[in-house]
Amino acid sequence: MVFQLTIKILDREILVGAPSSQWWTQLSSSVAGGLTFATILTLVATPAMLVMGGRFMRNPAATKPSLTRRLLARLWGLIPARLRARGVMPAE
Repeated sequence: MVFQLTIKILDREILVGAPSSQWWTQLSSSVAGGLTFATILTLVATPAMLVMGGRFMRNPAATKPSLTRRLLARLWGLIPARLRARGVMPAE
């Protein structure tokens, strides 16, 4: 398929560059690209995200809330002034 070969068993022919083989070439390239992307996600991105999540779970007090949450809390006055000065969010 990748080599653009079409083998017709009943007619005993081998065609090179036929229209049907061009379609299979594109499909096999897409499958190979998808497998490469999935491998990178599985072997690199997933363990990295697990390590990052583990760091937050070990010491949740050391992590700061997101920028959006801090801005919204300050705009609406949801955090008392004494906690706002220290940069600490109250527990939900």
